[in-house]
Amino acid sequence: KQWYQRRVLGRHIATETEDQVEAYNCLVRAQTYLQDYQLIGEDLKDVKMQGQACGCLGNTYYLLGNYSKALFYYRKRLILAQRNSDMVAERRAYSNLALCHALLG
Repeated sequence: KQWYQRRVLGRHIATETEDQVEAYNCLVRAQTYLQDYQLIGEDLKDVKMQGQACGCLGNTYYLLGNYSKALFYYRKRLILAQRNSDMVAERRAYSNLALCHALLG
């Protein structure tokens, strides 16, 4: 990968390319932590915790452009929100599902 740098008054300013690479790397690392968080929620039988993890995983995959995986986690989030009678989380899940479907056509 080619890195571009600009120097202004001796200070490094990240270019758009560097920022994009760093953002991508952060999202990929976040997947690992969120999957662990989801597993902990499953072990504890904590539906709210599992739902939060699924929502965040959906958002992570959405930002990475993997809409099919985002849809999977948003659907799972919706089911958990309904099971927990969490109308706010249910609304978010429906909104996120709509955004994914709009992008997929």
